[in-house]
Amino acid sequence: MGNVLKLFRMRFGLSILIFLTVIFFITSGIHATGNPKTIQITTIDYPPLLGSKSGLITEIVTEAFKSKEITVEYKIYPMARIVWSVTEGSKVVAAVGSRDWFHKADVAENVHFVSIYFTGLIFFSLKEKFPHGVEYDKLEDLKKYEIGYVRGGSLIPIFKKANLNLQLVATISQNVLKLHKGRVDMFAATELGGWAVIRKYYPEEVNKFSVSDKFIHHINGDIIFAKNQEALTDIFNQGLEIIKNNGSYLNILKKYYADREIPKRLLEFIKSE
Repeated sequence: MGNVLKLFRMRFGLSILIFLTVIFFITSGIHATGNPKTIQITTIDYPPLLGSKSGLITEIVTEAFKSKEITVEYKIYPMARIVWSVTEGSKVVAAVGSRDWFHKADVAENVHFVSIYFTGLIFFSLKEKFPHGVEYDKLEDLKKYEIGYVRGGSLIPIFKKANLNLQLVATISQNVLKLHKGRVDMFAATELGGWAVIRKYYPEEVNKFSVSDKFIHHINGDIIFAKNQEALTDIFNQGLEIIKNNGSYLNILKKYYADREIPKRLLEFIKSE
């Protein structure tokens, strides 16, 4: 009888230990979810703005979360799956890119947007032909020129509506090479994207290129949070203000703009509250 009672006590004690262990891990998991230390965010590979290892916009997001002691793991997705990753993905809490990708009304209502960067598409040209950059009142004024652009780009409907003479290529690099050889008069790209490729192929001739002052189209750089991430959205906003105030945001801009002038709108954004 004594051995049976002893065995019962051992089994009972082991059951209690297992039960307490399970409770510990469950409560730890809840705590980790409420105050995450590492989070997963999706983005696309679009240097020098977006990427898993580097990118102006992704670095801003990384630094903002880092200021709140949160580490970010980036997952590269095709652009077509970014919306899905935030609205239906199980582990992804946010995406970095642009709110323009979430254009459907029912989707836009179920996410939280935070603007973190502003840019636009502009015309790149050679100073010998356009000393002050491409100047125009309306796009139709450029009908007589050969304009380089990337096949499938968002500006194609706009350019076609203006009846412009487009020379479509697969990559922005091809546009830079064609411009340098005089095979197109200009090409359209984001300001940083265009300058990055110019520096890559013609590092000693950067000053031979010029850009238009007028944006063809404005683009927002955003972090887009899943609907159930209100608390994390607030944490990010706090971190964004921290890096705007401590100089980290400006240092990232200086890193990527290098010897180019930082747009006034971005400098004003840093000062905004």
